[in-house]
Amino acid sequence: MFNIASTKIDKSKISLKEIIVVSVIYLCVISFILRVQLETGFNILTGDRYDGLIENSLLEHWYNVFRGKSPWNIVGYFSPYPNTLGYNDGYFLYGLIASFFRFSGTDIFLSAELVNIVLRTIGYYSFYALCRRCIGLKPFLAITGASIFTLNNNLVLQSGHAQLLSVALSPLLTLLLYRYMLFLTSGNSRKKAILYGSASGILLGSWLLSTFYMAWFFIFFTMILTIFIVLISYWEKRRHNESFIRPSFNVYEIIIPAIVTLLSFLPFLIVYLQSAKKVGVHHFGEVLSYTPRLTNLLNPGDTNFLFGKLSQHYFSIFPPNFQLGGEFMVGFPPVILIVSLVSLIYFFKNSAFTIESVLIRSLLLAVILSLLLMIKFGNHTLWKLVWELVPGAKGMRVTARYALFLNFPITVLVVYFLGKVARYKYKGLTIILACLLIMEQINLGRSQWLNRQEQLNFIKQAEEPPPSCRSFFVSGQRLDESLNKKDDATYNVYAHNVDAMLLSEIFALRTINGFSTFNPSDWDFGFQPHETYISRVDNYINKHHIQTGLCEYDLYTSRWHTHTGISTLPLKVQ
Repeated sequence: MFNIASTKIDKSKISLKEIIVVSVIYLCVISFILRVQLETGFNILTGDRYDGLIENSLLEHWYNVFRGKSPWNIVGYFSPYPNTLGYNDGYFLYGLIASFFRFSGTDIFLSAELVNIVLRTIGYYSFYALCRRCIGLKPFLAITGASIFTLNNNLVLQSGHAQLLSVALSPLLTLLLYRYMLFLTSGNSRKKAILYGSASGILLGSWLLSTFYMAWFFIFFTMILTIFIVLISYWEKRRHNESFIRPSFNVYEIIIPAIVTLLSFLPFLIVYLQSAKKVGVHHFGEVLSYTPRLTNLLNPGDTNFLFGKLSQHYFSIFPPNFQLGGEFMVGFPPVILIVSLVSLIYFFKNSAFTIESVLIRSLLLAVILSLLLMIKFGNHTLWKLVWELVPGAKGMRVTARYALFLNFPITVLVVYFLGKVARYKYKGLTIILACLLIMEQINLGRSQWLNRQEQLNFIKQAEEPPPSCRSFFVSGQRLDESLNKKDDATYNVYAHNVDAMLLSEIFALRTINGFSTFNPSDWDFGFQPHETYISRVDNYINKHHIQTGLCEYDLYTSRWHTHTGISTLPLKVQ
C-alpha cells in the first residue's frame, strides 16, 4: 500500500551522555514507584494477601517447571483436573524472569517484585527507543513520553493485579513490528525482516500465555489501527488520483514469520481453548457490570498528585451506582486529555497526504473508536458488538482495563504532537506542558500491601508433607486470622484457598483447593459455613476417587495429617 521505509526517523546514534541522562530520570521514576518498598527495605511489596499470593504461586509454578518438578500446563491447584494453567493468566514471561531470580537464591516474594521492576524497566526504555527510533523525537520529549507511560496514573492503583503491568511490553512489540515492516517493505534485508517478524510473533505468543488481557487489547487495538490505515490510505489515493505502491518483498518474509507466530500461539491455544470448553466464558451481564462510564475515564482519582483534591470534591457528588472505586479507577488526568483533543483538531485540520499523516490520523481514530466502544451509556454499550464478534473477547470480564492499555497510544499521540508541532512554534509552552504531563501522572495512592516477612514466616512454619502424600487439602485458617468473618465474602473464598495454592507450589504437591478467574464446575471450597466445609471436601474427594494418598494440612497448627474421609481435626474457632 505504501512503503514504510520512506518514513523519516531519527537515525542518529544515542550518545553515552544521553544514556546517562535517560537512566538518571528512570531511576527517579522507578524510585517514586517503589517508594513504599524502599522505605520498608522491600518488606512491603506490591499486591496483597489474596491476589498477590495467587501471582506468587503461579510464578513458583514456572520455577518448578524449569526444575523439572511440574508439567508446564498443570498448576498445583484444582487437583485432579488437568490443564489447570488455563483457569487463570499463565504468567509465562513473569515466571521465566522470576525463575532467574529464584535460581540465584532470591526468595519467592522478592523475586515477584523484581519481575515487576524488570517489566517497568522494559516499558520505560522501549518507549524511549520507540520515540527516538520510530517517531524521531528529541531526547527531552522521548524522556517525557517514557516517564508518562511508566508512571501511568490510572495503573498505580491497579498494580495489585500484577498481570496488568505487562502493558509495558506494548512499546517493545511495537518496535519489533515497526522494524519488521521497515525491512519487509524496503526489500533491503530478507534476513532482518524474517528475524524481526519472527521475534514479534514469539513475543506476542509468549505474552498471550502470560497475561491475556493486555495481549488481547494490543491485538484488538492493532486490528482497529490497521483498518483505519487501509481506509485512509485508500481514500487519500483515490482523492489524489495516485496509484498504490507495491511493496518489494519475498514470500518467505511473510511465510516464515507467520509459521513462527502460529507455533508460538500453540501453547496458548492448547491451554485456553480446552479450559474454555470446560469452564465456559464470562456472560455479558457480568462484563457489562465492569464496563466504565465516561465519568470513570475522566476521574484521575483522589490520590492524584495535581488533581486529587479537585477530583475528590467533584466526583463525590455522584451516586454510589457510578462505581468510582476498585476496578473503575482507570481515569486519565485532564492535561493529557486536553492535549489529545488539541492534537485531534490539528492533525485533521492540517492533513497532508503523507505516510506520517496517515499513521497519525489512523492512530487518533483508533483511540477515539476504542473509547466509544468501551464506554457504557446507561445500561448500553457498543462493547456488546466486540463481545459478540471478536474472538477472545468473551474471555475478559473487566472492560474498564482497556483504559489502562490506551494510556500507551494516547501517550504516543501526545508526545508526537508536542514534538512535531508545538516544539517549533511554542518551545516554552512545550516545556511547561511536558512537565505538567509528567506531574499529573504522579499518584500518591499505593498497591503495596503484601508483608514479605509474614509470608516467609508462614512458609517457614509449614512442615514438609509426609512422603505418602500425593495431594492435599487445607482445613482451618492461619493462627493469626479469625474464623468468624462470616460476612466477609472475600475472606471466605480466598484466604485458605490461596494458602493452599502457595503451599502446593512450595512443596510441588497438588491440592484440591484453589481460587481462580474460572473455577471447576464442582468447586465448593468456600470456608463458610465452616460446619460443612469438611463434608463438602469429602464429597469432592469421593466424586473424583482421590482418597488414596490424600493429606490434610491444618493451617491453624501448621501440621499434616492423613485424611481418611472423616475429618481428623476439630474446627478451631478463636
